[in-house]
Amino acid sequence: MKKEFKKGGVLTRKGYKKNKKKEEIKKTIKILFIGFILGILYSYLFIYQDLIKSTQRAETVALVQLDQKEENNAQESKKTEITTNYECSFDEISCKIKKYADNYGLDYKLAIAISKHETGSYTSVAFKEKNNVGGMMYWNGSKSVLKSFNTLDEGIEAFVKNLKINYIDMGLDTIELIQTKYCPIGVNDNGLNKFWVSGVKRYYEELN
Repeated sequence: MKKEFKKGGVLTRKGYKKNKKKEEIKKTIKILFIGFILGILYSYLFIYQDLIKSTQRAETVALVQLDQKEENNAQESKKTEITTNYECSFDEISCKIKKYADNYGLDYKLAIAISKHETGSYTSVAFKEKNNVGGMMYWNGSKSVLKSFNTLDEGIEAFVKNLKINYIDMGLDTIELIQTKYCPIGVNDNGLNKFWVSGVKRYYEELN
C-alpha cells in the first residue's frame, strides 16, 4: 500500500488532490457569498431608487395641487373680495350687493331692487335667518323650500351669480322678462306675484 506522505512531509498525489478539492470548495463558497451580498446590495439599490422616484412623483403631484389651489384661492379672492374703501352711498347690504354685481358685470340697481322687493328691504325671515337676499328657493320633493346660506356674503354672491347666469345671460334682461321665470304669475303664487314687476320697478327708480 502507498503512503500519503513522503519523507520530509511532502504531499503525495492523493493528498494533493484532496487539498486542492478543499480549496476549490472554499473558493466556491466565497464566490457564492460575495454573489449573495452583491444581490442584497443591488436589491436595496433598486428599492431605494423606486422610493426616490415615488417620493419625487408624490412631491410633484402635491406641488401641482398646491399651485392649483393657490390659483383658485387667488381667483376666488379677487372675485369676492369686499374692500373697506369701496365707495358706495347706499346702506351696507346694498353696497355689498353692488360690489358683487359689479364683479359679475351685472346692473347693480337691478340686483338691489329685486333683493329689496324679495326681502322687504332686508327685513324678511329668509334674509335674517337664512342669509337669503333674493328669495331663492329649491325643489324639495313635492314643495319649494327657501335656500339657506352660511354667511351673508355667500348668500349675496349666490343671488347675483344666479341672476347673471340664469337670467341676464339667457336674454331675460328686463324686469318684465325676469318675472316670467323668477316670479311667474300663477306658479307658487300666493296672490302677490302680480305685484312683482311694479314693486321691483319702484325700488329700481329709488336708486336713480
